[in-house]
Amino acid sequence: MGPTPRLNIIDPKLVKEILSNTELFQKPATIKLLLTGILAYDGEKWAKHRKLVNPAFQIEKLKLLVPAMYSSCCEMISNWEALVSTKGSRELDVWPYLSNLTANVISRTTFGSNYEEGKLIFQLLREQSDFAIQRLQSSFIPGWRKTKLGGLVLPGGVEIFVPIMEIHHDPDFWGEDSKDFKPQRFSEGISKASKVQGTFLPFGGGSRICIGQNFALVEAKTDLATILKRFSFQLSPSYVHAPSVAWVTVQPQHGAHLILQKLF
Repeated sequence: MGPTPRLNIIDPKLVKEILSNTELFQKPATIKLLLTGILAYDGEKWAKHRKLVNPAFQIEKLKLLVPAMYSSCCEMISNWEALVSTKGSRELDVWPYLSNLTANVISRTTFGSNYEEGKLIFQLLREQSDFAIQRLQSSFIPGWRKTKLGGLVLPGGVEIFVPIMEIHHDPDFWGEDSKDFKPQRFSEGISKASKVQGTFLPFGGGSRICIGQNFALVEAKTDLATILKRFSFQLSPSYVHAPSVAWVTVQPQHGAHLILQKLF
């Protein structure tokens, strides 16, 4: 990255060690140029802010937010019901709806009755992120390229980078069908989903694991349970599995096309 050597780590044991040792392995300087706040902090400053924020994400606190999550999901389902009402089933790209649902839920739980104002803020943040990605992709930055390194003894000043997307799609860990859409991998739990344990890191790991993990899982369970009461669904033949990184999240590059079937 410019004048700074970077080493990409995909060995699960080393990844676990790096994520667990936040004092030695701190945020790369390039991250701090792009992000602010707790995501970019290190050391005592990060520990102080994390301690202040942690109570809001305790599971008992999050359970109080379920009604707001449920209300937001019901609004989305009402839109789906209006679209499939005439035939009882319909192909639909659900990704825009789910993306808006997430913004709606966070807006409701953060801004309360003024959640419409929050939705506008999230829309502006999304647009800002899109512009930033476009700018990075269209700019030439010297040193911004991949280089294979072998047998390297690391001197000081080398950035350590954990490319989570590469770990999640590595055939050595997930098999030759690693890039296929195959949710049944997880039918026996996360520990048996991959050939090597510790390779599934949707929220990172160690003490700096994503603080929004519990929030995301509570919302996902609430939404899925609510949807399954009204609809059954299956993949559409037009679905193309192409996950891509958009800023700091993984998103379906060509949408998520499902066939929705109304249950009643």
